[in-house]
Amino acid sequence: MAAPWEPWLERAARTWPQAVACEVDGDRVSCADLRARALATARRLRAAGVLPGDRVAAFVTPGTFFLELLHAAQFGRWTLVPPNLRLGAEALGRLVVHAEPALVLHDDAHADLARSVGGATITATGELARMAVDTAPLQQAGAEDVLTLVYTSGTTGAPKAVELTNANYEAGADASIARLGCAPGDRWLAAMPMCHVGGLSIAVRCALAGMTVVQHPGFDATSVDRSLRHDEIGFVSLVPTMLARVLDAGGDVPYPSTLKAVVLGGGRLPAALVGRAQRASVPLVATFGMSETAAQVTTSWPGDASRHPGSAGHPLDGVAIRIGVPGSDGVGEILVRGAQVFRGYFRDPERTVRSLQGEWLHTGDLGRLDDDGRLWVEVRRTDLIVSGGENVNPEVVEEVLALHPGVAEVAVFGVEDEEWGQRVAAAVVLRAGATVGDGELRQWCRERLAAFQVPREFVRVAELARTISGKVKRLDCFRLLK
Repeated sequence: MAAPWEPWLERAARTWPQAVACEVDGDRVSCADLRARALATARRLRAAGVLPGDRVAAFVTPGTFFLELLHAAQFGRWTLVPPNLRLGAEALGRLVVHAEPALVLHDDAHADLARSVGGATITATGELARMAVDTAPLQQAGAEDVLTLVYTSGTTGAPKAVELTNANYEAGADASIARLGCAPGDRWLAAMPMCHVGGLSIAVRCALAGMTVVQHPGFDATSVDRSLRHDEIGFVSLVPTMLARVLDAGGDVPYPSTLKAVVLGGGRLPAALVGRAQRASVPLVATFGMSETAAQVTTSWPGDASRHPGSAGHPLDGVAIRIGVPGSDGVGEILVRGAQVFRGYFRDPERTVRSLQGEWLHTGDLGRLDDDGRLWVEVRRTDLIVSGGENVNPEVVEEVLALHPGVAEVAVFGVEDEEWGQRVAAAVVLRAGATVGDGELRQWCRERLAAFQVPREFVRVAELARTISGKVKRLDCFRLLK
């Protein structure tokens, strides 16, 4: 009979009690201590009224307490909702309404933002820390309980929240650990946003493999470069834009041999960036994944990313990938099957059924498999714009621009960009007699959107190209800037 499922920190504290679980600004916390802190946080949250099955939204800077929260969710059997705090109060308010958390927990840095969102019980982390610890037994989570709700590309009137279970994360982390050769005592630098699975999955891998999370509060190229050189970092997760900035900060000076892998997702690797990385002794590892798969589903073997630039690597162990209805060039929709595939979209059964057809996740991305089984991603979600690792939903930007009194119609699309992967652009039809400059449109967007969502350039058109059904043909808009 199989042993009952246990929280990851429970296992880590038993196997490596004195090993460093996380390091933040030089402050090191052992696996045993992090377990004790997470248990105390789970008990305080119960005292605050959080019950098994509830959701907790975290308006919290990445750090030791955020990691406590993630693991406390397993000890208390509730779900963590980590929103993108770069979004404005209006978008975050819609997210809170959709998620219906029992509690919005905020640190001092996000107190004003949490209060402006409203819509739920709001508690400060300092207030939580002063609560008495209830020592009664907790109801721990099981493998199939939902650990996180991850919002994939901002929130509109129809938000898209991915339900990822403990089993989803664990399957993905175990396969990644095996592919990358992670070992107890290794150190993984975490500078990815914790509202993305790219950031969350680092904490999972480290807990399961006895590694240390070297957590940064956010991405700063100079800080990452310094840490890679002086903190005995073995692994780091980045997107291509981040890597380019880190190389700029380090002047392309080679990195120490302690660096085992720079794991890159969020877009294809430009050949020029691969060349720079090789000269700087950066061991590149290419990946492909998404929120719906708890991060990676393909990962290149060490050295393969440089030999086959542009490839996303081979499927991880336990993952099946096939191409749905391939064309003559072998390109078709990428379909994924495996234990890390998500349970469904929160409160959206119709979208769940469309995405999970039978055993296969229909990703909406187009790609091909070569004769050696490597995946090559050709189109990254036709309409979605991936800029600097951030997902931009063009419809969100279109809604904002359409509110401008001088704009009659607008179509937003992505344009290839060597630094950002893609940059946001917009084709605009002005109202009769209106004269609106690019600066005015850009400022209009800045006041209503996150910085990464603001278009970099605009093109004026007499009318938008549409299909017979009236849908805007974004490819035709893109050609206007070619």
